[in-house]
Amino acid sequence: GIGETVLVRDGTYTGEGNKNLWFSSEQVNILVRSENGPENCIIDCEGSGRAFYLEGFCSDYSTIIDGFTITGGNAAGGIPSSNGGAIYCKGLWCDPLIRNCIIRGNEAPSTGGGIYSWDRASPKIDNCIVADNYAAEGGGVYVPYAHYLTISNSILWNNSPDEIGTYSLSPSVTYSDIAGGGWPGEGNIDSDPLFSGGTTGIWSANGVYDPNTGQTTLTDGSAGWEVGALAGKLINPDTSQPLQFVIADNSATTLNVWGDVSG
Repeated sequence: GIGETVLVRDGTYTGEGNKNLWFSSEQVNILVRSENGPENCIIDCEGSGRAFYLEGFCSDYSTIIDGFTITGGNAAGGIPSSNGGAIYCKGLWCDPLIRNCIIRGNEAPSTGGGIYSWDRASPKIDNCIVADNYAAEGGGVYVPYAHYLTISNSILWNNSPDEIGTYSLSPSVTYSDIAGGGWPGEGNIDSDPLFSGGTTGIWSANGVYDPNTGQTTLTDGSAGWEVGALAGKLINPDTSQPLQFVIADNSATTLNVWGDVSG
């Protein structure tokens, strides 16, 4: 309803009812916040659908998404099905504030692997990490008219093929770390954030990528991990490079990570 606060407990949320969450004009001025931050509250879309679809009169950043990790999103399993792997924003006066979130390992067939903004929506992204997302254009964030996009105090890194996709003007970006540089604005840098991740393994088998799930299975025959305990954490499959990947789930000796790291 209007003006409510939803406090979400720690956990990894999967399945129907925990994704493709639609906020219309009847759910405005609402705060949806995790209890203890994005490391402890994970929305895993499991390769089908997105976390949030925001539409309607949430002007002046009065609708707030705060403190979630969103991973495994794929716009192909949502409606609309081409854009916005993790979050889709639509419409005049749709001005959500997305803050303190980790948006990682999501994809879209067309644009906005992480976040997509359309039809004069004006999202503000603050203190977020948007990394390792994929789309044909705007791997991290896509907005056709970039003057409707504000980014501050955030990291956009290793999104493919680009961090921010737009075809009109430039977004307002300040005090952020954007791979590739070239974004005007006060305090912006282009410096490898050197994400610190979870475990690394001594792989006893080559990684196997499954295009149907969008995941790679890595095997460490002597690992002994607690089943499911690593979901949502980060892994560096190859310590010769700094990139980290999100773990979808794990058994005692295998990890399933989002993306193709089989090579």
